[in-house]
Parts: sequence; structure tokens; C-alpha cells
Amino acid sequence: MLEPGFITSGAGDLGTELKRSFGLSLNCNVDLADLPAGPLMPGREVEVQLQQVENPFADAEGQIINRSDMRIQGRPAFEMILQEDGVSIIRLSPGREFRVSPDGLSVEGRWSMDAGIGATLATFYGPVLAAAAARIGGCVVMHASSVVVGDSAVLIGGPQGGGKSTLAASLEQKGLPVIADDSSVLMRDDSGWQVHCGPRILRLWPDSAETTRRPSAVLYPGTTKRSIDLGDAPLSLPPRALFVLDHELADPVIELTGPPAFAAAASSLKNLKNSTPAQLQAEMTLLAEAIQDIRVFKLKSRTGLENVSALSGTLLSALD
Repeated sequence: MLEPGFITSGAGDLGTELKRSFGLSLNCNVDLADLPAGPLMPGREVEVQLQQVENPFADAEGQIINRSDMRIQGRPAFEMILQEDGVSIIRLSPGREFRVSPDGLSVEGRWSMDAGIGATLATFYGPVLAAAAARIGGCVVMHASSVVVGDSAVLIGGPQGGGKSTLAASLEQKGLPVIADDSSVLMRDDSGWQVHCGPRILRLWPDSAETTRRPSAVLYPGTTKRSIDLGDAPLSLPPRALFVLDHELADPVIELTGPPAFAAAASSLKNLKNSTPAQLQAEMTLLAEAIQDIRVFKLKSRTGLENVSALSGTLLSALD
């Protein structure tokens, strides 16, 4: 039985409403309430089956692409396995396993009761959709949040826990809508490169929710993070700039060009550790094309309410 608050049409039956995330059209048997509805993206329609089971882990052999040293309940906290048939298996403990087809157009996910649907969806919205988008190809998946500035998108990249979501929350309080939290997808269409909308939630660690004074942030089911409903945002916008957070930077902000700009952008690729060399090379080639029309900065990361507010001001001033 599915946990309360989530709707399913039953395993094996797909929904009737397409949801959009990261430039993908998602047809899922579970109601993905955090995602906006949107028109079909030709060639990028992904069928998704999510199901709660007693034991989600099936036998799997293949190449270990990435595996965490941390263990939870006797299993690696995270691992990605590439099977001989090209299927990618993403496992997280406790109790979550996803299988992404070689072409990225099919995703199967299973979770156990002790994992919970909230943690399962958080994983699905992050590394699983990033893996699907990468396998479909034609896009760059950035480990970055993104916000609307004027008629374009500004991306905020950086390491895990580096303050991307906190800075995005601070900018959102200044009236700049958040397009995507933690993962941002760049994809090219007839009008050029576009940043595509992600789930309409922003998830913050408890201290970040306190730092940005978000009393409305509620516990996201099955996780220790707090979530904020983001409301509507454009389904896609052209990118204007990428800011990469760096706590070791001496200056408040510096603009980069040439190889340093590419290196900073490449350090924020979402699939750096979760891709084969061939997949990563293809994404690097696209990234080199994408950043030709994007300003790239390094931004000294800060903590604390006043510092984060000042940091958002520094970011906006650098764009002038």
C-alpha cells in the first residue's frame, strides 16, 4: 500500500497528465505533485514506474561507476552500477533502487517502507533524472540551482552542501523566482541554449532554513530537510551567467574567461562521478559550446543570515 498523500494509478498503468522536469516529459504511475504540467517534449518522453515493495534490491552485476564508502544497514549509502546491457542501476540505502534504460526513456524505481516516498522522490528528482537526461543526450546537467533574473536564468553551482539552495532561497526572497534547486539542465533548441524548470520545491537543511528565516519551510517527507513551495516559473529561459561557489576564494567575486571558465563550469557537472568516460566526454563537449554565451564567475561562499543576504547582493551587482 502506498504511503498516505501520494496518488497512484497502479503499477503498470501510466498517468494521463505529462509532467515536465529538466526538459523531460514524464509519464508516471505516481502523481508527481512537485512537478509542473507541460507539453510533450518530442524524443524526451520518459515512462516512469514507481512502486513500493518489501525488498527493492534485486541481484545486479556490472561495472561499478560510483560507490560511497559510507554504509547504511550494511549496504553502501550510494552506488551506481552499469550492466552489460547498458541499464544503469542507482541504489541508495535505506531501501531505494532505480533502473534507467540505456536510452534514458524508461525509469523503474522501487522503495521499501523504511525508505519512504519522500526520500525516494528526492532521489528521483536528483541523480535519477540527471542520469536519464544524460543518457537521452543533447543536454548538460549542472549541479546547480537557478533563478530568474530579468528575462534570463542565472545558475549557482558548487559542491554538495556548498550553499547553492541557501543562496537561491535568499534571492527568492528578493523577488527572483527559483527555476530549479540543486540540479539545472541546459538544453539547446531552435532559439539557443535554455535552462529548464525543475521540481517546484526548494529543499533546505534546517540550519539553512533558519539562516534564511523561512518559518514556512516544512519537513520534507522521509528526509531531514525542510521544503518550500516555489510556485510557478517559466518552463525554460536562456542562461545569462553561472556563479560557482568557492569558500577558499580570496576576492568576493571574480569573472572567469577561457580555460578557467570552462574548468569552473565543469566542476559543477552533476554527473561527474556517475558517468562512463564516453558519457562524460559527450557532456563536456556540449558544456564547452553552452558556456560560450554565458558569463562565468567564482563567488566566495559565506554563511549566516547577513552574509547570505550580502552574497546575493554581490551576485546581482556582478551582473551589472
